[in-house]
Amino acid sequence: MDNIFMINASIGKRASEGAEGLEGKVKASMRAVVKENFLELDEDKLFRAAIGGVLLDVDADCEDVRRLKRAVDKLQKLGAFLAAAQVGLTVSIDDMVDDDDAILPLMPWWREISKEGSA
Repeated sequence: MDNIFMINASIGKRASEGAEGLEGKVKASMRAVVKENFLELDEDKLFRAAIGGVLLDVDADCEDVRRLKRAVDKLQKLGAFLAAAQVGLTVSIDDMVDDDDAILPLMPWWREISKEGSA
C-alpha cells in the first residue's frame, strides 16, 4: 500500500465513523474519498480506499465486515472471470452464480456517488 492510498483510506475512515449502519458507512466513506481526494486519479484505487476506510472503522470480527468482504470477493471473482474470458479461457458462468442475497451493491453505490462528486 502506498501513502496516497492510506491518506484516502483515512479520509474514508473518518467519514465512516460518523455514519450509522453498513450501507451508511460505505456510502459516507465513498463520498468523502470522492470529495476530498486530490492526489489520486485512478477510480479503482479510490474505490479500494473507500472500502478500506470502512474496514479500518468497523470491528474486524463483526457481521458487517464479513458482508463487506463477501461483496469485495464477488467483485474480484467477476474481474477474474472477465479476464479469463478475454484471453480465451473456457469459463463457466455457473462458477459465478450463488444464492447470496446479502451481497452489497458496491459498484452501483460507487457509480452513484462518483456522479454526485463530478456534478
